[in-house]
Amino acid sequence: MKTYLHFSTDAELSEIKTKDKSFKSCNFNEFNYIEKITYNLHNFIILFNKNLNDKKNITSLPFYKKELIGDFLLLTVDNENNLKSLTENKFFKIINTSIKNNYSDYSSDDFNLSD
Repeated sequence: MKTYLHFSTDAELSEIKTKDKSFKSCNFNEFNYIEKITYNLHNFIILFNKNLNDKKNITSLPFYKKELIGDFLLLTVDNENNLKSLTENKFFKIINTSIKNNYSDYSSDDFNLSD
């Protein structure tokens, strides 16, 4: 079984398991919009709706700068659209790696105020 993530508007994160082997949009009819994003060698798919009656989702993804309304799903696939498991732990490892890489671009000299 493969795993993907569901993000609610209340910042609740849950794992969903599926028996599907590949991504097919017809299996996610409750979501009208699909965006594919490559980030740190990972192929993400975000499934969402644009119902303005829903609350704004407060989740912030470092690789997606647009505003998300309502609940959304986050999946990972390979280059042939085969589903790969994305658990909560794996997701946080990916995110933490990107944050560490951003901080490594700076040195203590960048913050030296004595100049």
